[in-house]
Amino acid sequence: MKALLVSYDLKNANMNQKNKIHTTLYDYKDYSNGGRYNYERKGLLSRIPSIKLNRGVFIIKLDHKKEVLSVLKKNKANLRTILIEIPESLLKES
Repeated sequence: MKALLVSYDLKNANMNQKNKIHTTLYDYKDYSNGGRYNYERKGLLSRIPSIKLNRGVFIIKLDHKKEVLSVLKKNKANLRTILIEIPESLLKES
Protein backbone atom coordinates (compact mmCIF):
# COMPACT_ATOMS: atom_id res chain seq x y z
CA MET A 1 0.00 0.00 0.00
CA LYS A 2 1.23 3.48 -0.82
CA ALA A 3 1.73 5.81 2.11
CA LEU A 4 3.32 9.16 2.79
CA LEU A 5 6.08 9.81 5.31
CA VAL A 6 5.67 13.38 6.58
CA SER A 7 8.28 15.28 8.52
CA TYR A 8 7.76 18.86 9.64
CA ASP A 9 9.25 21.51 11.89
CA LEU A 10 7.74 24.72 13.19
CA LYS A 11 10.69 27.12 13.16
CA ASN A 12 8.86 29.72 11.05
CA ALA A 13 5.50 29.41 12.82
CA ASN A 14 4.34 31.67 15.61
CA MET A 15 2.84 30.32 18.84
CA ASN A 16 -0.77 30.48 17.59
CA GLN A 17 0.13 28.52 14.46
CA LYS A 18 2.01 25.91 16.51
CA ASN A 19 -0.99 25.42 18.81
CA LYS A 20 -3.35 25.19 15.84
CA ILE A 21 -1.25 22.45 14.24
CA HIS A 22 -0.99 20.41 17.43
CA THR A 23 -4.66 20.66 18.37
CA THR A 24 -5.71 19.78 14.81
CA LEU A 25 -3.35 16.82 14.32
CA TYR A 26 -3.10 15.26 17.78
CA ASP A 27 -5.49 14.35 20.60
CA TYR A 28 -5.87 16.80 23.47
CA LYS A 29 -7.95 17.35 26.60
CA ASP A 30 -10.30 20.31 26.71
CA TYR A 31 -11.41 21.73 30.07
CA SER A 32 -14.35 24.02 30.69
CA ASN A 33 -16.02 25.69 33.65
CA GLY A 34 -12.85 25.91 35.70
CA GLY A 35 -11.81 22.30 35.04
CA ARG A 36 -15.16 20.92 36.07
CA TYR A 37 -15.81 19.31 32.68
CA ASN A 38 -13.19 17.37 30.74
CA TYR A 39 -13.45 16.48 27.07
CA GLU A 40 -11.19 14.23 25.01
CA ARG A 41 -10.81 15.84 21.58
CA LYS A 42 -9.63 13.54 18.83
CA GLY A 43 -7.04 14.84 16.38
CA LEU A 44 -6.88 14.27 12.66
CA LEU A 45 -4.21 11.58 13.01
CA SER A 46 -6.47 9.60 15.34
CA ARG A 47 -9.28 9.55 12.80
CA ILE A 48 -7.24 8.44 9.80
CA PRO A 49 -4.91 5.44 9.40
CA SER A 50 -1.54 6.71 10.60
CA ILE A 51 1.63 5.91 12.55
CA LYS A 52 3.39 8.52 14.68
CA LEU A 53 7.11 7.79 14.51
CA ASN A 54 8.64 10.68 16.40
CA ARG A 55 8.07 14.32 17.18
CA GLY A 56 7.03 15.94 13.91
CA VAL A 57 7.30 12.68 11.93
CA PHE A 58 4.40 10.42 10.96
CA ILE A 59 3.15 8.14 8.21
CA ILE A 60 -0.32 8.52 6.71
CA LYS A 61 -2.28 6.70 4.06
CA LEU A 62 -1.81 8.45 0.73
CA ASP A 63 -5.58 9.04 0.41
CA HIS A 64 -5.44 11.57 3.29
CA LYS A 65 -2.50 13.59 1.96
CA LYS A 66 -4.52 16.67 1.00
CA GLU A 67 -6.25 17.26 4.34
CA VAL A 68 -3.12 16.72 6.47
CA LEU A 69 -0.73 18.75 4.33
CA SER A 70 -3.17 21.64 4.02
CA VAL A 71 -3.20 22.05 7.82
CA LEU A 72 0.60 22.11 7.92
CA LYS A 73 1.07 24.45 4.96
CA LYS A 74 -1.58 26.89 6.15
CA ASN A 75 0.25 27.26 9.48
CA LYS A 76 3.76 27.77 8.03
CA ALA A 77 5.31 24.40 8.85
CA ASN A 78 8.45 23.39 6.95
CA LEU A 79 7.54 20.12 5.23
CA ARG A 80 9.35 17.15 3.82
CA THR A 81 7.40 14.24 2.36
CA ILE A 82 8.50 10.89 1.00
CA LEU A 83 6.28 8.44 -0.85
CA ILE A 84 6.75 4.94 0.62
CA GLU A 85 5.29 1.45 0.30
CA ILE A 86 4.26 -0.36 3.52
CA PRO A 87 1.96 -3.24 4.50
CA GLU A 88 -1.58 -2.06 5.21
CA SER A 89 -1.59 -3.90 8.55
CA LEU A 90 0.92 -1.38 9.98
CA LEU A 91 -1.39 1.59 9.56
CA LYS A 92 -4.04 1.70 12.24
CA GLU A 93 -6.92 3.94 13.20
CA SER A 94 -6.97 4.89 16.85
